[in-house]
Amino acid sequence: MRKYFLVIFVFLQSTFSVWAQTISGKLLDSLTLEPISYAHIYSESFDLGTISNELGEFELNLPVKDTASLIISHIAYSPVWVSVKNDTILNIAMSKNIVYLHEVEVVVNDKAFQIAEEVLASLKEAKVSYGKTFYRQLVFQDTVATEFIEAFYNVSFSLNGVDKINIEQARYARKKHSPVSVFFSFTNFSYLSVGSHIFTEDKETTKNKKRAVGRPFATYFFEQYDFTLKKEYRKGTDSYVVITFKPSNELDNQVNSYGYFTYNTSQKRLVEYIASIDHALGADKISKNAVDKKLKITNPIYSWKFSFSDTENLINFILVEFNYDLLVNDEVIPSKTSSKMVFYKKSSKPHKKLREPGLALEDVSIFKNAKYKPKFWRDNPSKLRTAKENEIISSFEKNNAFGTYFK
Repeated sequence: MRKYFLVIFVFLQSTFSVWAQTISGKLLDSLTLEPISYAHIYSESFDLGTISNELGEFELNLPVKDTASLIISHIAYSPVWVSVKNDTILNIAMSKNIVYLHEVEVVVNDKAFQIAEEVLASLKEAKVSYGKTFYRQLVFQDTVATEFIEAFYNVSFSLNGVDKINIEQARYARKKHSPVSVFFSFTNFSYLSVGSHIFTEDKETTKNKKRAVGRPFATYFFEQYDFTLKKEYRKGTDSYVVITFKPSNELDNQVNSYGYFTYNTSQKRLVEYIASIDHALGADKISKNAVDKKLKITNPIYSWKFSFSDTENLINFILVEFNYDLLVNDEVIPSKTSSKMVFYKKSSKPHKKLREPGLALEDVSIFKNAKYKPKFWRDNPSKLRTAKENEIISSFEKNNAFGTYFK
């Protein structure tokens, strides 16, 4: 089973503020010296944070202050606290601090189900927060990037996911790379990325159960999922469990998710949630622009990953990936759409003009009509990228593909 997430990394600051110091660096495993990706770097003083990329690199822009305290955390490592000064460059070694207690595989496990009930209750009662996020989406056909979206959002969100959104700035690009290139209008992908929730009441599901997506923390499906205690471990003074979930044999719904979640049983806090669905969720409806070709999608897999703060019930980031094989006139083109939404700033007051996410708000037409302002994006602090990411963005610029639907 292919389960992986393309690391689409960005480093962020408020789009309308002036910053005077940059904290950058690299995170490494203290024993192997391998880079640590997906670590969360956070300044509690300014409610600003970012995520390390796949090379362990990070950059965080902060207001001027003599010193600032950062907490660096990762699910597999002991947290690190550091004090930094203006324009500091850090190289930080992080140590794993996990003591495994049990690794088990059982069919029926009362403890796993009880913990799942606890998680369900916390998701139902999740408090709403406000903040800013950065979203990036890339579409690949046979390793070539053909579609690109970036956007800044104001959001309201909770432990359960993104509740309401409003786009501040966005840019969109699309290009062909060969005569057989086929494009899909991923009108539902942004919606799935920012609008998906871990928990839902599923009030409408009873009307048409077969059309609903079976999920472990959807109230209608909860009793029809099997929860298995896979692993128990300690990290510092806290205890953690890893619990897998899959639909029971009684659940005959057409679309069902499976995966696992990690839960801090000491702090009563969800740490990580990963789910996959072997279904195209409508993306296999071929674009009208390609009716002259014999097209088919096979082996579709949607995957979601939610990562949460070690210190409070807040989301660090959401990853969504759609992998599939595209058949064009019997030629197989491995393809994928990858996106990442980073929650980089909390806000003390509610944002204005927030609306519930939906297809009308997240349709690619919002992005395809956007006027591309190169200076804004060049000067924006999201520019710290890997060499591969810079190469991808340069390819769109060379094709003059920004702010257009086709080029």
